[in-house]
Amino acid sequence: MNIINRTNTDTSILFDILDIILIHSGIMKNDKITFNYINRESEADIDCINVIKAEMDSNLIEYEKNYFVINKYRIREQNYFSIGNKFFLNFDIFMIINTIIFDDLDFLENEIFNYAFTEHLIDVCSKAVEKFALLKSISINIAAKQIGSTNGYFVPTFDIDRLNFFSFKKTVLYCFFRMTGLYREKTALYFHMLKTNEMDPWNNIRTIRQILEDDGLEGIFNFLTIERDKYARRYSKKQLKRALSDIGSNIAGIHLSAESFEDKTLIEKEINKLRKLSKNIVISRFHYLNDPKREDFKILSDAGILIDLSSGFTHRCGFKRGFSSPYRVPGTQITELPLICMDSALMKNNDMHKNINTIIDEIKSNKGFFSFLFHPSCMNEDTFPGYRELFHLLLNMRKTNNFYFDNIFNMIENYNNRIEAKNGKYEYHKQ
Repeated sequence: MNIINRTNTDTSILFDILDIILIHSGIMKNDKITFNYINRESEADIDCINVIKAEMDSNLIEYEKNYFVINKYRIREQNYFSIGNKFFLNFDIFMIINTIIFDDLDFLENEIFNYAFTEHLIDVCSKAVEKFALLKSISINIAAKQIGSTNGYFVPTFDIDRLNFFSFKKTVLYCFFRMTGLYREKTALYFHMLKTNEMDPWNNIRTIRQILEDDGLEGIFNFLTIERDKYARRYSKKQLKRALSDIGSNIAGIHLSAESFEDKTLIEKEINKLRKLSKNIVISRFHYLNDPKREDFKILSDAGILIDLSSGFTHRCGFKRGFSSPYRVPGTQITELPLICMDSALMKNNDMHKNINTIIDEIKSNKGFFSFLFHPSCMNEDTFPGYRELFHLLLNMRKTNNFYFDNIFNMIENYNNRIEAKNGKYEYHKQ
């Protein structure tokens, strides 16, 4: 496919977005189809899919009774229009995807995040492409939406925010509490744990690793490189070295500090600091799930990061950018792997247990990625009751929903290159 760009939008960005559309729709590239990206209707051509450049507004995307509404159009009913022999897409798919990936989406209705809305819009766009091809008698190949007998992909990730429940200062403080009679229950629990735990109760990397190995899985473990940030004490370089060793053959990534999100010069420094201890660091996630901006992605890409895991919610499960599957960030070498669910979002909000079924159904219908974030420190029942059981429930989701697992790089490559030709027909690779 080709793009004629008559706007001031960067053409390379348009082609990157077109690749996203093709990968997520399953449409094979076809040199006979051209998108004509224009400023106004008078610039439209025949034999093209004309797309009029639009500006973002608060009506960008809405959700209404199983319909996605764009600029007041119910797009399942009206995804294209014709003027004479000129064919128009009824919405600016390029602007919308660019906006979704890079901009703040707080103005969207909350319910829309239960759905992989970007992939729904891409599907609507692909239907318009099919209609255009039919009208122009152009043959196109569209892959069947299947990946063998599995329902999607499974990605366990872990952020190592802390390794220390015990500390010298905390012990001194609790000694003071014991002498004064303050916080008796908490004080008694602290000294009971201090007496009965051989290792720190928040240092559970080896436990997690063994559970994963028993299930034939591997995880992505993201490490901080600073001993203290503006919120809390983290862990020392010596502890970091030991923790990196504890993950075994699992994958290590950089957990970028909150400070690095504010001071961009720290991003590459923190990445390089971790690379001195573990060379193959090509995965990143910002602390507190700070959402990377266009500038951040460029810095991460220049620093050699290939996969970012930052796009997700802290307070709910769902599709923050409307993708259930990885997507290449336009203008970079980075693939964003969306975070679908975080441990605390499930534990702290009872409604999330209801919504997770809708979200799982979305992943299965799109053959997407169920990626979840769990903090190993939460495995201790004394300090985080219920989280250990939740972790096992999350792992069991892979089996009950028939999700596929492999090394993360293999899964992303499999997804991005899952279409192959057999006997002249195109279909997804089979696992």
